[in-house]
Amino acid sequence: MSDEDGRDTFFFATRIPAPREAVYQAHTDTDLFGLWWGPEGVKTTVLDHEIELDGHMLYKMDGPAGPLMTGRFDYVDLEEPARIAFDEAFVNTKGKTVRHPGHPTWPMTVRTTLSLEADGDHATVVSLRAAPVDATSSERRSFREARGALTKGYAATYRRLTALLAATHPEPGPDDEAIGLEGAG
Repeated sequence: MSDEDGRDTFFFATRIPAPREAVYQAHTDTDLFGLWWGPEGVKTTVLDHEIELDGHMLYKMDGPAGPLMTGRFDYVDLEEPARIAFDEAFVNTKGKTVRHPGHPTWPMTVRTTLSLEADGDHATVVSLRAAPVDATSSERRSFREARGALTKGYAATYRRLTALLAATHPEPGPDDEAIGLEGAG
Protein backbone atom coordinates (compact mmCIF):
# COMPACT_ATOMS: atom_id res chain seq x y z
CA MET A 1 0.00 0.00 0.00
CA SER A 2 1.11 3.56 -0.56
CA ASP A 3 -0.31 5.14 2.62
CA GLU A 4 2.67 5.20 4.97
CA ASP A 5 1.46 8.16 7.07
CA GLY A 6 -2.16 6.93 7.31
CA ARG A 7 -3.54 10.11 5.76
CA ASP A 8 -5.39 8.21 3.04
CA THR A 9 -6.74 5.48 5.30
CA PHE A 10 -10.46 5.29 5.97
CA PHE A 11 -11.64 3.83 9.28
CA PHE A 12 -15.08 2.54 10.20
CA ALA A 13 -16.22 0.52 13.19
CA THR A 14 -19.53 -0.91 14.29
CA ARG A 15 -20.87 -3.36 16.86
CA ILE A 16 -22.91 -6.29 15.55
CA PRO A 17 -25.06 -8.14 18.13
CA ALA A 18 -24.03 -11.60 16.95
CA PRO A 19 -21.16 -13.98 17.71
CA ARG A 20 -17.88 -13.37 15.90
CA GLU A 21 -18.10 -16.70 14.05
CA ALA A 22 -21.49 -15.70 12.59
CA VAL A 23 -20.16 -12.31 11.47
CA TYR A 24 -17.14 -13.96 9.82
CA GLN A 25 -19.42 -16.47 8.10
CA ALA A 26 -21.65 -13.67 6.76
CA HIS A 27 -18.57 -12.19 5.06
CA THR A 28 -17.35 -15.47 3.58
CA ASP A 29 -20.48 -17.55 2.88
CA THR A 30 -21.52 -16.46 -0.60
CA ASP A 31 -25.20 -17.24 -0.01
CA LEU A 32 -25.27 -14.98 3.06
CA PHE A 33 -23.04 -12.28 1.54
CA GLY A 34 -25.54 -11.53 -1.21
CA LEU A 35 -28.29 -10.94 1.35
CA TRP A 36 -26.66 -7.94 3.02
CA TRP A 37 -23.69 -6.48 1.11
CA GLY A 38 -24.42 -3.06 -0.36
CA PRO A 39 -26.87 -0.25 0.32
CA GLU A 40 -30.60 -0.67 0.86
CA GLY A 41 -32.44 -1.37 -2.39
CA VAL A 42 -29.42 -2.99 -4.03
CA LYS A 43 -29.31 -6.71 -4.80
CA THR A 44 -25.86 -8.30 -4.65
CA THR A 45 -25.21 -11.57 -6.49
CA VAL A 46 -21.99 -13.56 -6.15
CA LEU A 47 -20.92 -14.68 -9.63
CA ASP A 48 -17.76 -16.61 -8.86
CA HIS A 49 -15.74 -17.35 -5.75
CA GLU A 50 -12.78 -19.09 -4.19
CA ILE A 51 -12.85 -17.86 -0.61
CA GLU A 52 -9.34 -18.77 0.43
CA LEU A 53 -5.97 -17.06 0.71
CA ASP A 54 -5.08 -15.78 -2.78
CA GLY A 55 -8.66 -16.58 -3.83
CA HIS A 56 -11.35 -14.17 -4.97
CA MET A 57 -15.03 -13.28 -4.99
CA LEU A 58 -16.65 -11.73 -8.05
CA TYR A 59 -20.02 -10.06 -7.44
CA LYS A 60 -22.48 -7.78 -9.17
CA MET A 61 -24.83 -5.20 -7.76
CA ASP A 62 -28.20 -4.40 -9.30
CA GLY A 63 -30.47 -1.53 -8.37
CA PRO A 64 -34.14 -0.96 -9.11
CA ALA A 65 -33.27 0.49 -12.53
CA GLY A 66 -30.87 -2.31 -13.49
CA PRO A 67 -27.16 -3.16 -13.24
CA LEU A 68 -25.01 -0.81 -11.16
CA MET A 69 -21.54 -2.33 -11.00
CA THR A 70 -19.44 -5.46 -10.73
CA GLY A 71 -16.71 -5.84 -8.15
CA ARG A 72 -13.97 -8.26 -7.22
CA PHE A 73 -12.32 -9.08 -3.90
CA ASP A 74 -8.86 -10.67 -4.10
CA TYR A 75 -8.18 -12.17 -0.67
CA VAL A 76 -4.79 -11.36 0.85
CA ASP A 77 -5.49 -12.55 4.41
CA LEU A 78 -8.11 -14.82 5.96
CA GLU A 79 -7.81 -15.67 9.64
CA GLU A 80 -11.05 -17.28 10.79
CA PRO A 81 -12.86 -15.82 12.71
CA ALA A 82 -10.73 -12.74 13.41
CA ARG A 83 -9.58 -11.10 10.20
CA ILE A 84 -10.38 -10.72 6.50
CA ALA A 85 -8.31 -8.62 4.12
CA PHE A 86 -8.85 -8.15 0.40
CA ASP A 87 -7.99 -5.91 -2.50
CA GLU A 88 -11.19 -4.60 -4.02
CA ALA A 89 -11.64 -3.33 -7.56
CA PHE A 90 -14.44 -2.64 -9.98
CA VAL A 91 -14.39 -4.97 -12.96
CA ASN A 92 -16.13 -5.44 -16.27
CA THR A 93 -18.14 -8.53 -17.19
CA LYS A 94 -14.91 -10.32 -18.16
CA GLY A 95 -13.33 -9.65 -14.76
CA LYS A 96 -10.88 -6.99 -16.02
CA THR A 97 -10.25 -4.10 -13.62
CA VAL A 98 -11.97 -0.90 -14.74
CA ARG A 99 -12.63 2.55 -13.35
CA HIS A 100 -15.48 3.09 -10.90
CA PRO A 101 -18.56 3.48 -13.11
CA GLY A 102 -19.56 6.81 -11.57
CA HIS A 103 -16.27 8.19 -10.25
CA PRO A 104 -13.49 8.55 -12.85
CA THR A 105 -10.74 9.41 -10.33
CA TRP A 106 -11.53 6.61 -7.86
CA PRO A 107 -8.50 4.40 -7.04
CA MET A 108 -8.26 1.30 -9.22
CA THR A 109 -7.67 -0.89 -6.14
CA VAL A 110 -8.51 -0.43 -2.47
CA ARG A 111 -7.09 -2.70 0.26
CA THR A 112 -9.73 -3.38 2.92
CA THR A 113 -8.94 -5.07 6.21
CA LEU A 114 -11.70 -6.21 8.56
CA SER A 115 -10.85 -7.05 12.16
CA LEU A 116 -13.54 -8.94 14.07
CA GLU A 117 -13.27 -8.78 17.85
CA ALA A 118 -15.60 -10.56 20.24
CA ASP A 119 -17.46 -8.19 22.56
CA GLY A 120 -18.69 -10.60 25.20
CA ASP A 121 -20.24 -13.89 24.15
CA HIS A 122 -22.83 -12.53 21.75
CA ALA A 123 -21.48 -9.43 19.98
CA THR A 124 -18.71 -8.52 17.57
CA VAL A 125 -16.93 -5.25 16.92
CA VAL A 126 -16.13 -4.94 13.23
CA SER A 127 -13.23 -2.56 12.57
CA LEU A 128 -12.74 -1.75 8.90
CA ARG A 129 -9.64 -0.07 7.52
CA ALA A 130 -9.35 0.77 3.81
CA ALA A 131 -6.76 2.59 1.74
CA PRO A 132 -5.91 2.99 -1.94
CA VAL A 133 -3.20 0.72 -3.37
CA ASP A 134 -0.57 2.20 -5.70
CA ALA A 135 -2.83 5.20 -6.32
CA THR A 136 -2.06 8.52 -7.98
CA SER A 137 -2.33 11.73 -5.96
CA SER A 138 -5.72 12.53 -7.56
CA GLU A 139 -7.01 9.02 -6.78
CA ARG A 140 -5.89 9.35 -3.14
CA ARG A 141 -7.53 12.79 -2.94
CA SER A 142 -10.81 11.38 -4.34
CA PHE A 143 -10.70 8.59 -1.77
CA ARG A 144 -10.10 11.06 1.11
CA GLU A 145 -12.92 13.32 -0.14
CA ALA A 146 -15.33 10.35 -0.16
CA ARG A 147 -15.00 9.57 3.56
CA GLY A 148 -18.47 10.90 4.35
CA ALA A 149 -20.07 8.81 1.60
CA LEU A 150 -18.03 5.75 2.63
CA THR A 151 -19.21 6.15 6.23
CA LYS A 152 -22.85 6.38 5.14
CA GLY A 153 -22.48 3.42 2.78
CA TYR A 154 -20.80 1.12 5.29
CA ALA A 155 -23.24 2.16 8.04
CA ALA A 156 -26.19 1.21 5.79
CA THR A 157 -24.53 -2.02 4.72
CA TYR A 158 -23.76 -3.10 8.27
CA ARG A 159 -27.32 -2.23 9.38
CA ARG A 160 -28.44 -4.79 6.80
CA LEU A 161 -26.02 -7.35 8.25
CA THR A 162 -27.25 -6.60 11.78
CA ALA A 163 -30.86 -7.16 10.70
CA LEU A 164 -29.97 -10.41 8.93
CA LEU A 165 -28.05 -11.81 11.90
CA ALA A 166 -30.66 -10.65 14.42
CA ALA A 167 -33.11 -13.02 12.75
CA THR A 168 -30.79 -16.01 13.10
CA HIS A 169 -28.71 -15.08 16.19
CA PRO A 170 -30.97 -13.07 18.53
CA GLU A 171 -29.10 -11.39 21.34
CA PRO A 172 -30.04 -13.00 24.65
CA GLY A 173 -32.10 -10.78 26.91
CA PRO A 174 -32.62 -10.88 30.66
CA ASP A 175 -35.55 -13.31 30.25
CA ASP A 176 -33.24 -15.80 28.53
CA GLU A 177 -30.92 -16.14 31.51
CA ALA A 178 -31.44 -18.94 34.00
CA ILE A 179 -32.59 -17.73 37.38
CA GLY A 180 -32.00 -19.89 40.41
CA LEU A 181 -34.58 -19.66 43.19
CA GLU A 182 -33.39 -20.81 46.58
CA GLY A 183 -35.89 -22.28 48.97
CA ALA A 184 -38.54 -22.80 46.33
CA GLY A 185 -41.05 -25.49 47.03
